[in-house]
Amino acid sequence: MKKQEKLLINKGIQANNFFSLFPDQLQGYAGGLGPENIQEKLEEIDKVQPYALPIWVDAENKLKNDNCNTLDLNKAKIFAKNALTRNDFDKSL
Repeated sequence: MKKQEKLLINKGIQANNFFSLFPDQLQGYAGGLGPENIQEKLEEIDKVQPYALPIWVDAENKLKNDNCNTLDLNKAKIFAKNALTRNDFDKSL
């Protein structure tokens, strides 16, 4: 891993785009995901990952308190609500 890449790990830096390395396998996405942008970013991910396959997302840094030391449960609740109330989310699941 290059030195520059190491500096970007776990910093909550927003991804410019998403891609699917293994379209037929479960995979995850990260890159600045948080309560304020999860709906938009999930729509971008849907364009590259088949909708029938489950995914996971990493939103750790955007869900922390302002002091960046602990999880903010209110931010986590908003994140989950926003992720689950996307316009195209299948309510029957």
